[in-house]
Amino acid sequence: MLALPIGIVLGIVLALVPGPVAVGAMKMAMNYGQREGTRYSAGSGLMDMFFCIFAVFATSAIANMIGNVTDKFPFLFFIFQMLIVIAIIIYGIMQFRTAKQAVSEELDEDTSSKNGLLDKIGKKGPFWVGFAVGLANIASPTFVPALAFVTLQIDSFHFYAPTPVNHLLLSLGFGIGNFLWLYLIVRLFAKNKERFSMHFIKNIYKFAGYTLIISGVALGYKVITLANWNNLFHFIHL
Repeated sequence: MLALPIGIVLGIVLALVPGPVAVGAMKMAMNYGQREGTRYSAGSGLMDMFFCIFAVFATSAIANMIGNVTDKFPFLFFIFQMLIVIAIIIYGIMQFRTAKQAVSEELDEDTSSKNGLLDKIGKKGPFWVGFAVGLANIASPTFVPALAFVTLQIDSFHFYAPTPVNHLLLSLGFGIGNFLWLYLIVRLFAKNKERFSMHFIKNIYKFAGYTLIISGVALGYKVITLANWNNLFHFIHL
């Protein structure tokens, strides 16, 4: 049963970095109150659970097919790690651009698309708005790869047997963790909306940008320093 609490912790941790989903929860709470914000949070949590199910089963299947990719293809694995690092840094830089945009328009932008699918979903109520904004995470250059990478690492720690049931429990916990974090945001902003301004929300995006860039640089440094350069150079010269 460790898979469920681990999933909850993972859902909270990955939700800590502010993004369109969190800003949507803030706006929903300030504009419509705690009840509607809670429904929004539930929709987002459900979508994140589906994302986690996809990530955990996809990465498990890939790992089984590839086997010990680190030993067989050290250079390719190193490139893969560095691509994730670069994506995190780029996404952090993008947060500063997002901070300059009108926050009041973001919720509408995030729940729409060229074919209007997300817009149609979002018009059905706060729950579906949260579901639609959560679905928009698929466009993020880091969310799905990071989730897949983290779930694969969790499996490697052997906290639980990597069975389909435990993977489903991990995904359920991930959705619950996302919901709990958003619910906390909703309660905070619903009860203190007079104290918060759009300028404050923009600063949250900037903080997220700095956090992502610093995390990306730190992760990149760790990848470079821990890499087995002898094996990498040997692989390159083959």
